[in-house]
Parts: sequence; C-alpha cells; structure tokens
Amino acid sequence: MFKILKKGDFVLFFVLILLGISVFSFTYLSSSEGKTAVVRLNGEVYGNYSLDKDKKVTIRQKNGYVNEFTIKDGHVQMTYANCGNQVCVRTGTIEKTGQQIVCLPHRLTITITGGDDGYDGLS
Repeated sequence: MFKILKKGDFVLFFVLILLGISVFSFTYLSSSEGKTAVVRLNGEVYGNYSLDKDKKVTIRQKNGYVNEFTIKDGHVQMTYANCGNQVCVRTGTIEKTGQQIVCLPHRLTITITGGDDGYDGLS
C-alpha cells in the first residue's frame, strides 16, 4: 500500500498556513481608522456620514425596502434590514478604511473611507 500524505505534504501545508496568517495579519494591521461612511444606493452616492458623530439613519426606498444603520463611537453597524437573508445585519461593525457592509437584495453598500489607505491584500 502507499501513503496518501507524505512528509513534504505536511511541510507544504504548514508553509501555506503561515503565509495565509501573515497576509491576513499584514492586511488587517496596516489598515487605518476611517473618517467617513459612504452610503451608496443602486450604485449612486446616497450620503456621506462622519464617524465622529453618533447617528442613526433609516433609509426607506419606494419599493418597501428598509435599512437602518447606526454610527456609534467611530463604528458603523447595520441594525435593521427587511431583506430575507440578513447578511448585512450579521456583518457586524466596521471601522477601518476599505471595510464594507453590503445588502445585495436592496442594492445598498456602506464603505469606510477617509483614513490613510495603507496597503490592501493585493499590494
């Protein structure tokens, strides 16, 4: 019989795990705190909101779609959406430049901008 996994397979697996951890940590640690939440609805800018001021915003669309997000202590979180999958609500809080909350059924995105861009995962 033959062995399915060899010593080289374990070494390759270990190297790939270390590489993944290092890329993730570099990307996460190099991103900076954002200053603005840019809300886009159907690809068009709906509004820009400063992360310095606590605020609750409700967006009601003509077709009955409702989204509500909260800005508190420099963090943005989708607190309510009447979409079926609730992915946007389960995303949690975002605060760093480049992070996004996306509600695909309602065609709504919230993107953090305004900090030092730092590096992204492709740089």
